[in-house]
Amino acid sequence: MQHAYMDKYTQLDSPIHRLDARAKILAVLIYIATVISIPRTEILSLVPFAIYPVILVTIAGIPLRALLKHAVIVSPFILSLAIFAPVFDQTPVGEIGGWTVTAGWLACGNLIIKFFLTVLATLSLAATTRFDRLLLGLERLGMPRAMVMQLSFLYRYLFLLVEEAFQMKQARDARNFHRAPFKRRWMAVRGIIAVLFIKTLARAERVYAAMVARGFTGSIRSFYKPKLRIIDWAFTACSLIFAGLARWAPWA
Repeated sequence: MQHAYMDKYTQLDSPIHRLDARAKILAVLIYIATVISIPRTEILSLVPFAIYPVILVTIAGIPLRALLKHAVIVSPFILSLAIFAPVFDQTPVGEIGGWTVTAGWLACGNLIIKFFLTVLATLSLAATTRFDRLLLGLERLGMPRAMVMQLSFLYRYLFLLVEEAFQMKQARDARNFHRAPFKRRWMAVRGIIAVLFIKTLARAERVYAAMVARGFTGSIRSFYKPKLRIIDWAFTACSLIFAGLARWAPWA
């Protein structure tokens, strides 16, 4: 797993990519908050909101299919929650072709659509903004510095941790791991987790010592100095207007 896999779309050049990270963060937060405010049994009211992420990825030149693929990957959790809505809420609200529609089914569809809309908007933000600038934008918007630092380290070293775990798995499989008794395999898995944990702690100490030796004071310095322009304010204002129209317009 490489950084390029996650960042290949952030290297593109488009009007959306050139916007300040703070403007895009605010716009997406407004969009998500408005989508969540839709009542739990309304489905058609969510349809206009699909226009926003489609417009963003179209202008940015990002394949919508790629974002949908990533959204599907993280969808099992929300689907496992949404499927229980028809079980707990069986209040009839109408009939379609002789089949009684309950409020639970409407809530299920509402939750799934909200999930995909909000995830697509978030992925659009991540795919059009370099991660370092995204973190800088979050910090400028008031996110605690400690949380920004945690996200920065997670981004920098998660791929390294995954690669090291994959190498340990390869070494385990090369020793005919699958032919061993279940008890031996379970003990081996526990050992791998323990060794990976110890290696992670040791690496963290080495990285911290190296950073302190280079004058680290608790914040990451950057030569990039973001500045909000008229186009950034206009983008945020247009996003707010769109969210308001989609939520409270007479046809909504």
